[in-house]
Amino acid sequence: MTFTGEEAMKPKENEHQKERFSSRVPYRWNNKLPDNVRISSIGGAVFFVFLLAAVIGAAALNKRVADEWIALYVGVTLLLGAFFLFSLKVAAQWEKAVVLRLGKYRGLRGPGFFFLVPILTLRRSGLTTA
Repeated sequence: MTFTGEEAMKPKENEHQKERFSSRVPYRWNNKLPDNVRISSIGGAVFFVFLLAAVIGAAALNKRVADEWIALYVGVTLLLGAFFLFSLKVAAQWEKAVVLRLGKYRGLRGPGFFFLVPILTLRRSGLTTA
C-alpha cells in the first residue's frame, strides 16, 4: 500500500492518543495532580466560607475601626481559610492514604474524611482495598 500526499504526512496514532482524544473532557484536565497538591471539595467549601467571612467582616468593620485592624482581620481570616483548604482531605471509598509526618510513618487514613497538618504531613495514596 502506498501513501500519497497528506496520508504520508499524517502522524500515526497510538493507543494513548486514541484514549486521549476519545474523552469529552480536554486532555489537560484529565492529568492527575500529584498527591500532595490534591485539594478536597470540603476544604474548598471551608475556604470559601472563610473568604466570605473576610469580605463581610471587612465591609462591616469599615469606618468603625482603623484600616490596619481590618487588614489584620482579613489576613488572619484568609490564612485560616488557606490552612483548612490544604488540611482537610477525603480518601475515596476504595483507597487508603499513607500518612507521613516529617518523613516518618504515622499510619493509614481513610476511606473518608481526615485532617492533615499542611507543611509537616504528607499524604501518599496508592493503596486500594479489594
